[in-house]
Amino acid sequence: MNICIITHVFPEEPDDSKGSAGLFVYDFIKLLIKKGHHPIVITPVKINPSKFTDIKIQRFKYFSINKPLGHYCLYNPFDLYKLIVFFILGLFEVKKNLESQHIDRCLTFWAVPSGYFAMKIFLQKNIPFDVWCLGSDIYKYSTRPFIKKMILKTLIKAKIVMADGPDLKKRVELLTKNDCQLIYSSRILPDIKMKASSKRKNNQTSFLYIGRMEKDKGIDILLKAAKSLINDSYMFRLDIIGEGRMDKHLNQILIKNPELRSIITFHKSKTIEKILLKLIQSDFLIIPSRSDSIPMVLNEALKCSIPVLTSDLPDMNSLINKYKIGLKFNSDNYKDLKEKIMYILENPEKISEYRKNITEISGIFDLKKSVKLYLTKVNE
Repeated sequence: MNICIITHVFPEEPDDSKGSAGLFVYDFIKLLIKKGHHPIVITPVKINPSKFTDIKIQRFKYFSINKPLGHYCLYNPFDLYKLIVFFILGLFEVKKNLESQHIDRCLTFWAVPSGYFAMKIFLQKNIPFDVWCLGSDIYKYSTRPFIKKMILKTLIKAKIVMADGPDLKKRVELLTKNDCQLIYSSRILPDIKMKASSKRKNNQTSFLYIGRMEKDKGIDILLKAAKSLINDSYMFRLDIIGEGRMDKHLNQILIKNPELRSIITFHKSKTIEKILLKLIQSDFLIIPSRSDSIPMVLNEALKCSIPVLTSDLPDMNSLINKYKIGLKFNSDNYKDLKEKIMYILENPEKISEYRKNITEISGIFDLKKSVKLYLTKVNE
C-alpha cells in the first residue's frame, strides 16, 4: 500500500537529538516499511535528504509562519493574515508535491496543519485519510475558534481518528461525537547497558529534566522549585537536557541566582544513547509540563526503570494513579512541586518501590503493537 505521510514534525537527520516526537514519526514509518508498505513523507522540515536513504521524502515550504500556530492571536490582523496565507499556500505546496504520486491512503500526524491539508486534498480524490491526534492539536489549538473549526471538520471527515492517551481520546470524542481509537505513541529505543558508575554523587538524590526549553514544558516552574529548595538548605542534583526559546531567559535566572549552579547542570540536546545513559544514572525524571498528553520522554524513562514526578495533566495523572510509577504535583504550582521533591529527598526508599511498579506499564508503550493496531483498523 502506498501511504502518504503528512507531518510538520520530522527529524532533520535519522539521529536528530532535538526532537523525540519527530523520531517517533520516523520509527513508525520504518515499521510500516518492514510490513511491506511504501510510505511517501511530505514535510516542511529542513531535512538532509542524503541521510534518509530508506524513505522517500518530499519537502514543502512553510510560508509566513515563524512561531507555533497556537501563539498567533486571531484578533491581531497581522497574525490573522499570516495564518490565512500559511494555510492557503501550504495547501498549494502539499498538492504540488503529490501531483505525480499514486496514493492509496494518507496518514497524518496531528490534526493541524497536516490533517487539514490531507482533508482538503484527499476528499476530492475519494482517498481515505487518517489522523493521529498527539496532544497539542487538541489541548492547545482546538481552543482557538478559527483553528478549532478546521480541526473539527478534519476529524469528522477522517476515516480513522486516533489519540495517544486516554484523556486525549475522550477529548476528541467529545469534540467530534465520533469514536476515537487509543493508540500509544512511543519510540524504538536502543538497548543500553548500565555502566559501572555510582548512581549518586556525594550521596545526593539525582533528578533529571529532558525536554524543550519552552514555557509549555514548565522548565521555569522547576527552576522556581529548585531555588526554593536551596533556600531551605536541601541538597540534590538536577541535570537539565534540552534547548529552546527560553534559553536566554533561563540564563538570566542563573545569573540572578548563582546558587542554582551548585546543584544544576545544563546540557545541550544529546543522542538517544546518551539520554538513556543519563536516565540510568538518575533517580527521578521530572516532567513539569503545563500542556501535554503523554510526552515521549516518559517512554524513555520507563525503558530505564526510572520513576517520574509529573504535573497532574489528565493522561499522566491517570498513569500515576493506576500504575504507581511515581508522584504528581498540581500543574503550574512550583510550591507543590517543591513539596513532592522534598518528599522524595526525605523518603529515598520510595524510589525503589516506584521502580518495581514500572514493569507492568512499560509494555503498553510498544511501537510495534501500535503499528499492528493501526494496520488492523485500516483493514477492517
